[in-house]
Amino acid sequence: SALKSALIGVRNNRFPDLHDRTGLWPLLVTITVRKALNERKRQHAQKRDRDVEHSAVDVSRIAGSEPPPDFGPRLIEAIETLVLSLDNESLRLIALRKLEGFTNEEIACELGVARRTVVRKLTRIRQEWEEPTEFD
Repeated sequence: SALKSALIGVRNNRFPDLHDRTGLWPLLVTITVRKALNERKRQHAQKRDRDVEHSAVDVSRIAGSEPPPDFGPRLIEAIETLVLSLDNESLRLIALRKLEGFTNEEIACELGVARRTVVRKLTRIRQEWEEPTEFD
């Protein structure tokens, strides 16, 4: 989701100061942290949990403004591992296209299938990625 937001932002010139890959990682970290904080707030909104705001500040401090030097390679490795864990080429292609920011309609058109087929396969991908692995 963060990668998609960053790609859309770049496409729409929302990040005019982004000139090279060294600026990309801090941007991705910032977007990821903000999305995580927003999701946490959304999940706890019904509970009116006062600890959410305090823990959100802690997460922001931990994230820092710059990722560790091995962040990029570790992120790429994690994405590759997830994509390669999918059991067929169609699922792998759909996952990659979503990571690249393509819409379900664009993916369906590329594969020559109905949009509902793409949605169904994305649901399957999420389920497979949520299952615990031997590394968890």
